[in-house]
Amino acid sequence: MATRNNIIQFVIDEFQKTIDAFHKESEESIQNTIDSSDTKLYESNTEDEISSITIANSSIDALSDTVQALKKSLKQEHTEDKVRGGSVIETPVMYLIMGTHFPPVKFEGKQVTGVAADAPIYKSIIGKKQGEEMKLGNQNIKVKLLK
Repeated sequence: MATRNNIIQFVIDEFQKTIDAFHKESEESIQNTIDSSDTKLYESNTEDEISSITIANSSIDALSDTVQALKKSLKQEHTEDKVRGGSVIETPVMYLIMGTHFPPVKFEGKQVTGVAADAPIYKSIIGKKQGEEMKLGNQNIKVKLLK
């Protein structure tokens, strides 16, 4: 059975793998560029490589921020029966983690996605109690908070 903590920890682990892989690939890519013996080619490759890494790095920084926010959320106890930041809501097809935004990942066949605090849906769900109805897309579903 899925719990709030194991879903959040799964997302943290998945994103940490992505971050680690990015850093490893960046280091290898730079090293391969540096190993080039043609100075003119080296300068061109280095500029392109640094530009690519800089662009990708901003995405990785955002992902790192998400991991830190999720770790902080994981430390908070969620025993209330009311939706708040850090709550995990289960729907028939997905899990929603309230108060953060990140690319969707799959956990046990369901999509896990973050709902940013500035998203309109966040404002419509926050404060709802266990069992209350909420509108998700064109469906009304009952709030099912995971503990």
